[in-house]
Amino acid sequence: MARRLIDISVAGYDKRTFTAVERLAASLKLIDGLNVMGPNPLPKQYRKWTVNRSPFVDKKSRETFELVTIKRLIKIEGDVPTTNKFLKALPDLLAPYPELGTRVNVHTFSPITRYYSFQPVKKATPEDILVLDVTNKKGK
Repeated sequence: MARRLIDISVAGYDKRTFTAVERLAASLKLIDGLNVMGPNPLPKQYRKWTVNRSPFVDKKSRETFELVTIKRLIKIEGDVPTTNKFLKALPDLLAPYPELGTRVNVHTFSPITRYYSFQPVKKATPEDILVLDVTNKKGK
């Protein structure tokens, strides 16, 4: 049976919105057939700007602004029919949180026996090997 792994990367600017993401992950753990890992923290992204306070008299006086992007990663693993139902319901689950940026990656893994057969290979015997006569017949 094929398995599916879904990576949901959530980014936002406010820590309070991530409590909602934690509640979402906790509610997903109750769904039968889904293995939920996370939310795992990812590195924060810092963006800084420096602006002059006054263009004329106080030229050396500056003001610095900083924007911090907080990220979390939720991994969900399950069989294909269950994860399909989850993917259809995901926009409705995230609709109350428009301030969150969401990226979803879906990976599907099939069993290797679907592509390869693991039959034992028969060892070659001397009768199976063809012996070719490699004599030069033009030289006669």
